[in-house]
This record gives sequence, structure tokens and C-alpha cells, in this order.
Amino acid sequence: MFRSRRRAYSGKEKTRKSLSPFWFIFGSVVAIFLAEVILRGFIGKELSSYQGEPPEVTSYRLKFLSGNKKPIDGLLDRGYLEAKQSIAVGYELLGGQTNDYWKINAQGFRDDEDLPLAKPKDEIRIFIIGGSTAFGQGNKNNQDTISNHLEKLLQNRVNDQKKNPDQYYPDEFPFYEPSRVKALAKKPKIKQGKYRVINAAVPGYTSGNELALFMLEILAYQPDLIITLDGYGDLMLPSEKTGATIPKVDEFMTDASKHFRTSLNNSIQQLFKDSYLLKASQLYFFKPESSIAQQSLVLESDVKSLTNYLPKNEEELNLRFQRWQQNQKQLIRLASSFKIPVMMGIQPEITGKAKLSPKETEITKELGNDYLEKVKVDYGKFVDGGKQLEKAFPNNVKFLNFYNLNDKFPENTFVDAIHLTPEANQQMAEQMYYGLLGLKKMQIIPKNFNL
Repeated sequence: MFRSRRRAYSGKEKTRKSLSPFWFIFGSVVAIFLAEVILRGFIGKELSSYQGEPPEVTSYRLKFLSGNKKPIDGLLDRGYLEAKQSIAVGYELLGGQTNDYWKINAQGFRDDEDLPLAKPKDEIRIFIIGGSTAFGQGNKNNQDTISNHLEKLLQNRVNDQKKNPDQYYPDEFPFYEPSRVKALAKKPKIKQGKYRVINAAVPGYTSGNELALFMLEILAYQPDLIITLDGYGDLMLPSEKTGATIPKVDEFMTDASKHFRTSLNNSIQQLFKDSYLLKASQLYFFKPESSIAQQSLVLESDVKSLTNYLPKNEEELNLRFQRWQQNQKQLIRLASSFKIPVMMGIQPEITGKAKLSPKETEITKELGNDYLEKVKVDYGKFVDGGKQLEKAFPNNVKFLNFYNLNDKFPENTFVDAIHLTPEANQQMAEQMYYGLLGLKKMQIIPKNFNL
């Protein structure tokens, strides 16, 4: 009897143990399913657009499409800023997009209004080309960008010339020396007309992309001035590449099996990331954020350290620099043939700022000492190269060094290694504005001025 009771007890114990894992797994699956259903039903609208990062980051993240505007297999679909593949320029922004943070006009430029191909007689067109810094990465709207600030400054100048003509050069300079001295003490006039500054920058672009864009698209719009703002992208781009392209696409074309594995892996990742339960936990509890490295290199979503993208040796640095310099020379020569002046700017980078705010100090800590020390040396080569180009083309080039920022810039200038606050964009526009005022080709030269 004792043995039978023991056997009976052991049987129940085994049954209970064998059923326990099953019911645990089953209950967990049911609980997850119910939670997913509840979240989709009650707060689905709030979670549907959330991608596990702040909305301003997702809004500016590029969503790459094929030439016929279809999703590219193997690439994660996370961003809102749509760009299609292009043989000519690598990739280009789709026209007619709008978002809470930006508006892209029908021509693919970051502008509130469309740009007709035919230029009105009184319109003066200035194009800003470059990468994400020139584009205004992370800014709340189009009004916070460098291009918008510059356009306002120029239009205010024209209006002031009309209201206060006595403060500016006369239309005809006097011959009498004392009178000429008084006239020269006044301010030069810039060309009268309606100034339009078009933001033709594209996140991720380097000098090779910009050159192609200028030749194939911008020239047709009859620009009166070209402003380039770059340097950082060319420093980080391997020398064997002529310009920025859609990440991984070249690898997919040469390795079909890798393309399949990546596509399958990304599909599983996307399915997991689309879970409302995961999104809710991220949005309300964990609040994950992109690293400084990911924010700075807009094309690389899986970047771990910016140091890995810097040139490994002096030879590689020289090759990257020479690529940038040759592209700049070609752009300048082409612009000169159409009598278009060029303002060439080396874009800001956080190591070029002498006095950092507490927020910027935290950014540099995350970037690491290896990155900071190497960039200070490497970036100086591009600054020197810009000065050389200005000397080589004195009649058509104005060089602006934005790497070594002056004390007029705000306390908080950077939000990561290269992207700027709206206040810093305002100061960038002012620096460009004063540079433009000194360009003879943008001025009204009075009669008898050169006597």
C-alpha cells in the first residue's frame, strides 16, 4: 500500500512537471498576443509611426527606393525622407514630399515653393549644395535652415538699399579725391532684385555627388551664385568611391547569396521592430536613442565608431583629399565658364570649436580621444586646400573656413559631430552673407569706380 501511494504521488508530480512548461509557454504567447491586440486597438495611431527613436531622427532618416520608386530588398525601411536611386548622382530626393520637419518641393530641393526652370528677370538665384549640414539635418522646419536665414538677410539688404540710398555707394563715383574718399566710406550695393536661396543639399552627399548635381541639374536653373559646404563627407568616404551611393546596393549586385541572407535577416528584424508591444516598451520606458556616430554619418545605420571611417594612413588621407580638391576644381572651372561665382565653405566639425558647452563636451566624450586627435590633423588638410583654391581662382572663388569657428557662434553649436542648432545656422548664414557682400560679381559697380 505504501508503494502504490508513492507511485501515485510520483505520477502526479511527473504530470504536473511535464505540463508546467507547456502552459507557461502557451500562457506567455496568449498574453503577448492579447497585449499586441490591445495596443493596436487603443493606442495604435501613436505607435504606428514610432520607429524606436525620437521622431526628428526618423523624419530625417533616408528611405531609399529604386529608380522606379520601389523599396529595395535588403534595406531596412525606417526613414521618412524618400530618396531614389540615380545613375547620374548616386541618389536624389523625391520631389513633392512633406513632413512635420521639412518640405521638399517638386524639383527635389528643400524649399517651400517650387522652382520653375524659367528664371524671372528680377530674380537672383543662389544655390547651396552639400550634405546633411547644409541640408539642415534635425532642424524643426525649413525656416531654421541656413538657406532660409541667408535669403532673409539678402532681401533685407536690398530693401535697405532702397530706403537708405545715402548709406551706400552712389551710382556714379565723383572725380574729386575728397569726394571719392567719402563715397568709399559707404557700403557697396549688391545687385537689386528678388533673392532666392535654394537649398539643394542632400544628406550624405560628398563633392562627387555635388559636382554631378551641379552639372546635370542646377545649371539648367541659371544660378547667379553657388555655395558649397562640405569636406567632412569626403574625409570619411573611402578613396575608391567617387561619391556617396545607397549603402550595400553595390554589395548586393555582386553577391546574390549575401543579398538573400541580408534580405531575410532584415525582414525578420523589421517584423520584430513593427511589434506594438516592443514599440510601447521603447516609447514609454526604455526610450532608446541613436548614438552620436549614427547621427553624424547619416548613411550608416549600424556605425559603431566614427574612428573606423577615418583614413587609416597618410596615403589614404591624400587620396581622399585629392578627390575632393579635383571635384572642387572642376566645379569652379565649369562655374567660371558660365560666369557664376563660387563661395566654397569647409563645413563645421566639433573639434574645430575652441570652447565647448557642457552638452558639446559630452558629445566629444562619446566620440573618443582617438577620433578627436585624428580629425584635428586630417581636417586641417582640407582647410589648407580651400585656401589654395581661393588663391588659384582669385576672380571667381571666395573661401570660407567654418571649421575653426569664431566666438560669434552660440554656446550650443553642435548636436552631434557635424550637425548644427538653429542658432548656429543663423550665424552660418550671417558669415555667408558677409562673404557674399565682398564678391565683386554680386555687387553693383558704380561708374568711374575703378579710376
